[in-house]
Parts: sequence; C-alpha cells; structure tokens
Amino acid sequence: MKRFLQLTIILLAAALSSVNAQDLENGDIAIELNDYGKVRVFAPDFTLRQIDRFSILVGGNPNEVFDYLNDQESVDTARTVTPPTYGDIELYVGTDYMYSGLPPFVGVNINVYGWNSGGYALAKYTVENQETAALNAKVGFEIIPQIDGAYGFESIEYLPDHNVTKIYKGNFSSVVGFKILDRTMTTLKSFDWYDGYNGSDTDLYTWLNHGQIDTLFESSDSGAVSIMGVPAESLDPNATTEVYVGIATGADEAEMLANMDSVTAKYEALVTSVETSSEQIPSEYALHQNYPNPFNPSTTIKFELPASEFVTLKVYNLVGQEVATLISEQLNSGIYETSFDASNLSSGIYFYTLASGSKVLTNKMILIK
Repeated sequence: MKRFLQLTIILLAAALSSVNAQDLENGDIAIELNDYGKVRVFAPDFTLRQIDRFSILVGGNPNEVFDYLNDQESVDTARTVTPPTYGDIELYVGTDYMYSGLPPFVGVNINVYGWNSGGYALAKYTVENQETAALNAKVGFEIIPQIDGAYGFESIEYLPDHNVTKIYKGNFSSVVGFKILDRTMTTLKSFDWYDGYNGSDTDLYTWLNHGQIDTLFESSDSGAVSIMGVPAESLDPNATTEVYVGIATGADEAEMLANMDSVTAKYEALVTSVETSSEQIPSEYALHQNYPNPFNPSTTIKFELPASEFVTLKVYNLVGQEVATLISEQLNSGIYETSFDASNLSSGIYFYTLASGSKVLTNKMILIK
C-alpha cells in the first residue's frame, strides 16, 4: 500500500524540553527538526530513534567554533514550507550564534527535504558570515548515534567506494548513512562520548581539523560521537555557502546504500534545476517574462545578474502571499534559468520577484489548468 508523508507539529514533553519541532514521516524514515537546528533520525518510524543528534559545526579560529549546544539560537522557528520548494515536504529553521553571542558570528539556515516514500532525506545547510571581516569557515557536522533507541557499542565505518559514513550495531537491524554530497569530506573523527566533551571550542576545532578519515571506530557502552569535516572556505562579510548532506537508512548496508543512491539523484536534480551561462556577463539586472505563459503546470524563468549577489526568486499569489521560494543563495554574475512547477497550485495570476542587493524586479505570470 502506498505510504503517504504525514506532517505533525509537536511540542516535546515539558519534562524533557520546551523546544518546538517539525517532523516528517513516510513509513521508511522519520526526521525531526527543532528550533535550534538539531536533526533527529528515526527508522522506520518514530517508534525507533537511530540518531539522537545531527548538527552543524562552523570553525573560525582555533578557539572559536559555532556548535549546537553552546551557540545555536533560533531566529526563525522551525516550520514547514508550504508548498515545498523541493520534494514532497520541506522542513525549515533559521538560526544564528546569539545563544552565546560569541564568535564565529554566523547564521545557519537549514532545509530538510523529504519524499512520500523511501528511507532517505536531503538536508541543506546555508551558512552566512555575519562577521565584519572575512571568515575562514571550517564547516562540519556532529553526530550522536542512538541505534534502535539505545546508546553504546556503535560502529562508525567509512565506506570509501561510496564516500558514505555508515553507523550500525552488530546485533541490531538498523543501518544509518551520511554523505556530504557537494564537496569532499576530509575529516571523520570518532571517539567515546563523555560528559562535557563539547564544552571546549579548542577541542571541537581540533577534531574538525583532524585531517584524516577514521575508517572504523567501535564505541564502548558510553556510545560514540563522530565529527565530519570539509575543507575550509573563505567567506566575505554577508557571503554564504551551502553544504548538502544525504541521510539514508536501511535494514542492512545494501538497503542503506540503495537509499543513499536515491537521495544523491534527488540532490543532483535539485542543483541542476538552476542553469547558468557564464559566456557573457550581463550589463544590468534583468528578469525576463516566463515561458511558456500562460503555463500548465511548469514554466521557465530567466534572469540576468551583472555582479555576484545573494539572490532570492520568490512566487506570490494575487493577494501577496508567498507560495514558493525558487532560489535563495549567492550566485555569480551570469544569465540564469530555473523551472517552476505549479502542480500543487490552483489556476490564477501569480507574480515572481527577483531580489538582489537593492534591486527588486517583478513580473506577472498566468497558470491555467
């Protein structure tokens, strides 16, 4: 029987937490995203937690690391994006460093895309440098496993042929995989959990810059902590970078890898939906009429950027309500095309708006079904 994705807004029990969270479940995987950017992974449904926490790390200097426990604060509470900009359901939260108010001064927006079936999800992390100077951002992730709802005795194994970090227990059925999809992972450091392990930014920075892949780690009854890292990237003030992570589950390694192949294909389809031509640099901003117009149910939008800018391209209905965000990222100068699928919208007049720096351009389009 076909499984349908279900969305619920949950408030965790007051005895545990008062943090709002959004979640998705399709019978193969369940994901929870809370106000402060923590991702929890369950499989096949919410009865069994597999990952207690998957969260971002951003290193600046050797004694300055942005992390979930010490720094991450909600600036835009966890919500669902309706309609989703990609996938069958989309979870979103906006965070920054203001829980501690300490450097590195970064903002992190998180989008998690899910589908009606399949043991996989796609997470996008958009990191913004909110410093007044350039930031040498070292991005990574922190993983605390809880395979089949219990801590301890996890194996963390790197599968080099697939670039996948595999997490499992020898006597348990569930396997979870993580894969950084848009760049090379250069660090995988695992160790036994201990109370206060994440209290030192210096330690977190050292692990982020481990610089090698631990191919196999078997934890004690304390449970494991794993740190994934990618090469550092220089970000100018207000500049952003995106990191995509595939999350996959399965009853064994083969099923997990098959699901990882599926989410990798979803990622590739997403990033190729915005095409650019760098053969010429436009002399001015331009937002072209969509084509075809009228359309049913999809259309193409073309625009031109004379300079590198942070760009948003959004669609609004006749009363000014936002119905879709097609682009929200830093783009180089060039000529761009992106597609808009309005399958889940009703016939009518819509407006699409390109915002880049101080420039805002709007055009009208007509959906006829």
